[in-house]
Amino acid sequence: MKVCGEVAQVLEHMLGSGVCVLAEAIQKRPLYPLEEQYVIGAAANRIAEFSCGRYLARKALATIGIQPQEIPIGRLREPIWPEGSVGSITHSSGLCAVAVTKTPTFLAIGIDILNIDEASLVMEQAAAFIMGSKDVVHAQGWRAHPAVLLFGAKESTIKVTSKYHARFLDFVEVEMKIEGESFSSGSIQGSWREVGGLLVTAAVQTIP
Repeated sequence: MKVCGEVAQVLEHMLGSGVCVLAEAIQKRPLYPLEEQYVIGAAANRIAEFSCGRYLARKALATIGIQPQEIPIGRLREPIWPEGSVGSITHSSGLCAVAVTKTPTFLAIGIDILNIDEASLVMEQAAAFIMGSKDVVHAQGWRAHPAVLLFGAKESTIKVTSKYHARFLDFVEVEMKIEGESFSSGSIQGSWREVGGLLVTAAVQTIP
């Protein structure tokens, strides 16, 4: 899939040097024994998504010098990364992408991919569950419903903050400010791009 390379290139640009980004078409990949337990009884497409994400994560970790190993699931179903590394996994529209780093200034990374047309059909009806009263959207050139852009920005932001919370956050709880192709929520900074009909977002929390 040509779009895989384009998505990876865009994420690399948004996240900067020191972050390894990989993307490929979703396909079933081998899992470690512990990871297999997480998808017992799951549908075939879910197994493919999950295993592809773990495979790419191990490949990316090896690229930055971390020995491939199992990647457990946390209490909010987030990946538990090896000590000394942080990362994020996302999948949508038949592709999977992973970003990992061991750069000490990165405290957390969150990436997300969203099919804009498919999301627009849902978000127009679910805007009240996504858009908070304090959200600001000034995104010149964005043509779809603003809730779609907010969803992508908030989803990647929530992935950054998941390790700090004991429960899943509602999207309206996350205050978001989008200016141009950048967004922020508290100390978290991010950016978005449109790639081949996909909304690609990346958020980071770094040491000040």
